[in-house]
Amino acid sequence: MPWVYKNGYYSLMLGVILLIIGSCKKYEAEIPAYIHIDAITVTTDLLTQGSNSSKITDAWVYLDGSLIGVYELPTTFPIIANGQNKISIRAGIKVSGIAASRAYYPFYSTYETTVNLVPDSTTTIIPSVSYQSWVTIPLIEDFDFSTAIAAFDTTSTSDTTFQTTTNVSEVFEGDGSAAIYLDNNHNYFEAFTAKTYELPKGGNPVYIEMNYKSDAKIYVGIVAVDGSTLIQVDPSIIINPSENWNKIYINLTNEVSTEYNSTEFKIYLAAINSDSLLQASIYVDNFKVVY
Repeated sequence: MPWVYKNGYYSLMLGVILLIIGSCKKYEAEIPAYIHIDAITVTTDLLTQGSNSSKITDAWVYLDGSLIGVYELPTTFPIIANGQNKISIRAGIKVSGIAASRAYYPFYSTYETTVNLVPDSTTTIIPSVSYQSWVTIPLIEDFDFSTAIAAFDTTSTSDTTFQTTTNVSEVFEGDGSAAIYLDNNHNYFEAFTAKTYELPKGGNPVYIEMNYKSDAKIYVGIVAVDGSTLIQVDPSIIINPSENWNKIYINLTNEVSTEYNSTEFKIYLAAINSDSLLQASIYVDNFKVVY
């Protein structure tokens, strides 16, 4: 018998419980420090990397090399640490504009800093990132310098043209943006890049960056070059209309890597006028291919 019932109590059990209670130490909850990040900015070399336009939605935060969280910007978050600590921050995006598909952008550098964290105190960090030194940007088209858009060729199936607008109300930044105008008599647009590009495979990241504003859906994809044959692949993404200028990072990695017979590619843009619209306007700026 491990204990004896006596006077209404299990005497041994009660003794053990009292011993445990008596030996317990009181632990106080640690008081966190706080970090605030309003935004992450991007710096670029305009001539070799194009516009610094970006849409960074999240901060991937590391403490001494270990990921502690992904935070939607702007953010203030607690961190259990104090004193001098190394904080690293990577710029997070919505991949292909999809809110449920978030990742850090692999082509942006990591921002690193050392901060003195004080419990119950907030430290503000102002991160800035740039393109990694190894990044290749074979196509940069800002549509600023000519009414003829040299980077793209309109296809024979298109019944409207790709042109430059300098109308201030239609331009995102700089002197011009690309414009596509659709109506009942011009309801389909399609253009391929004038040049072919040798893009990396094997799961290596390949992206398109662009700013856009549109009344109609925009279709973006690749054209695989197999010898003298052009093979148009199903669109990588269908971009929904946006009445305001938006920025998107389009992930082409899977489409490029699974085109086993092709090493060179063109990029295509297409748009179709909806039956419900008498007219539709599409504007594009700062178009980049990045890998």
